[in-house]
Amino acid sequence: ESYQVNLYMHPDNNLISFLTLPEDVSVGSIMESVIPNCERVLGEGSSALYQDGAWAGSLMDLDEYSGYWIRCAEYDTLTFVGGALDPNKTYDLETGLNLISYPAPGFVGVSEGLPDDVESSIEYIIGESEATYQLSDNNWVGSMDSFAGDKGYWFAAESPLSFSYNSGEF
Repeated sequence: ESYQVNLYMHPDNNLISFLTLPEDVSVGSIMESVIPNCERVLGEGSSALYQDGAWAGSLMDLDEYSGYWIRCAEYDTLTFVGGALDPNKTYDLETGLNLISYPAPGFVGVSEGLPDDVESSIEYIIGESEATYQLSDNNWVGSMDSFAGDKGYWFAAESPLSFSYNSGEF
């Protein structure tokens, strides 16, 4: 089974994630369709920069669990063919900020997407140009009301936890 990936990038910073990846998960292979326009990729605590025809930095491979900031000079489309989708990924969060993916196509509301047993352990979530804060148990306020496939999110966890999203049907 394969899945066509088309991620639409705008100028400046894009906070994205991958629903699937090809067999070769190297930064150079995945970013090939947008080079030299999109020349910086930042992950949680790592980065890669395309310079003088090569990728350099501590981020050499990409994965389906993480979120990434990709910087582009102009509009572009990151394109590749990946394998089968797995919307049931298990995420292991550490105390503090964690940059993670959302694993399914489409959208799901923040409260609906988080399992009830871990929702109260998430203080806030930041997406690209949006955020939500948990005012009280299951009561989220802010400009972010849902998770979207192909987007990345900063989760502020109050303690270490493991969870899988309630991603619904796709």
